[in-house]
Amino acid sequence: MGEYTYGGALTLGAKVAADRLPLAAPIINKAIESTKAMPFSERIRSWINERWGTVANPKGSNE
Repeated sequence: MGEYTYGGALTLGAKVAADRLPLAAPIINKAIESTKAMPFSERIRSWINERWGTVANPKGSNE
């Protein structure tokens, strides 16, 4: 879940920026791809997964 949420948010932001600055689109896209590969990105994805786990399967739930 974290991979798609985080990646989707970055991609959406890149699309908005690229639509406003079409000549900079290749640079923006490269920056987003580089950001996705950074170590802090994995921590963000893990954090989203943890939060989603508490929503989807709260403690004490038998299901």
